[in-house]
Amino acid sequence: MITRKDNLKTASDNFPEIGPILAGYGLHCIGCHVSAVESIEEGCMAHGLSDKDIVKLVKDANAQIKLFDSLPDLSLTKKALLNLKEKLSKSKDKYVRVFPIFGGFDFETTSDKYDNEIIVDAGIELLLNAKARRFLKGVSIDFDEKKSDFIAKRKPLKK
Repeated sequence: MITRKDNLKTASDNFPEIGPILAGYGLHCIGCHVSAVESIEEGCMAHGLSDKDIVKLVKDANAQIKLFDSLPDLSLTKKALLNLKEKLSKSKDKYVRVFPIFGGFDFETTSDKYDNEIIVDAGIELLLNAKARRFLKGVSIDFDEKKSDFIAKRKPLKK
């Protein structure tokens, strides 16, 4: 959970799911260098939000965090799992790393695990950093043979 005194960048890094909430209140500057030194409250005040708005923003963001906390980890469909198992067998590596790219994600096989990565068992051992794991909670990864690429599906979130 977050508070109005929390650092804006840290809060959005730890809970990437609050990005749309922050943007909805006019805080589109999450990547701005000032977000690294401002609290949520300071950022809100700089953008003209009232104290009432700040209370509501924090409440809405915490509701989104609670919703994401209840979601299962990333899962793989049978087609995606088969495709990734094939990549693993060809590479002789131990893990599949999931990493973000341009608002999406990609996979690479590896035998090296970084200290900041978590192993998620999805039929194979997936490596994700905490932010990627959080971002991909509740997502099912499928493999689209026509596109020869992986696609992500998330059921609509229910509040």
